[in-house]
Amino acid sequence: MKSWKPMPLFLSILLFVGLVFVIYFWMKPTPAVEAFSKDEAIKTVQNLYGGKILNIEDTDKKFIVQTEQDKGTYEVTIDKQTGNIKKLQLITAKKDAGTPSQAETTPLPESEIRSIVQGQTAGMIESVQLNIDKTNQPVYQVEVIDKHQKQVFLVNAINGEILTKKEQTEEKKNDQPKTTQISHADAKRIAKNYLNGKIDNVELESDSNGIYYIVEIETENDEAEVQIDAISGKILSVTWDDEEE
Repeated sequence: MKSWKPMPLFLSILLFVGLVFVIYFWMKPTPAVEAFSKDEAIKTVQNLYGGKILNIEDTDKKFIVQTEQDKGTYEVTIDKQTGNIKKLQLITAKKDAGTPSQAETTPLPESEIRSIVQGQTAGMIESVQLNIDKTNQPVYQVEVIDKHQKQVFLVNAINGEILTKKEQTEEKKNDQPKTTQISHADAKRIAKNYLNGKIDNVELESDSNGIYYIVEIETENDEAEVQIDAISGKILSVTWDDEEE
């Protein structure tokens, strides 16, 4: 039976040092990496709005950048983790930009509103419309298509603050009650495909059974009324003049 021999001292020390290094790097905390730096925040504001950077405030979760524009001094709030613009606000109006009341009620240009909303979504902006809300304040309604969802942003047109954000899936459109699905022209085409003749008149009517078209068509031998379901386009009945007599 072979006797156990102790490990050479040098090899033992080498293994011990290696184990210490492994434990050290394993236990060493990973330094937090700032997703968006102060320089990047300044560059973002300059690229979007131009003007002169007056000051930048660095807080725990956001950068607040003051920039001088033609109308006055704006304050831009940027999320430090995502780099998204959270708010754009006019804080000081220039004297030559008009009276304070005029400056405060001048809507931001559409390009700035697009930049603010685009910073909040990965979708594609479909439309931007300037409206007046119930309090007679100007607001932008921005519609965005993001995959299978439609997002509607309501944005304060004066300071760029996002007031509301609503989402709805495309399937919700199917919940709406059905209305007329085929047009007068469709009704004519369906009737002529069934009977070869000349269309005299087309009327859309309704009763307790639903909505339907009455198409009067004159053939070589007689005249007929074709009743067509206005939802499905199905022919419900055909009545000839001699039958009515």
